[in-house]
Amino acid sequence: RAPAVWKLQARRRLVSENRVTQRVEWAIELSRPNGSSAGRNLYSSVIPAHASPDTQRALALAAASINADLVIGWLNSERERVLALTR
Repeated sequence: RAPAVWKLQARRRLVSENRVTQRVEWAIELSRPNGSSAGRNLYSSVIPAHASPDTQRALALAAASINADLVIGWLNSERERVLALTR
């Protein structure tokens, strides 16, 4: 049997752009092994309009890192939920 796998995703969606910058909306989501969401956060930022793939990856990693405390909170809430179900 395969181990349970949680998934943390950082997605971005282009909201608007000009020659120099892009305004993007970020969605950070933690998914349970069954695919349901354990937590989600949305926020927007401005990035360079012509960012390289490496820069785009770095920005996605930064988005996940910035939300680390939030993700820890989601995991703590999940632990409490599971403990309550087993009582």
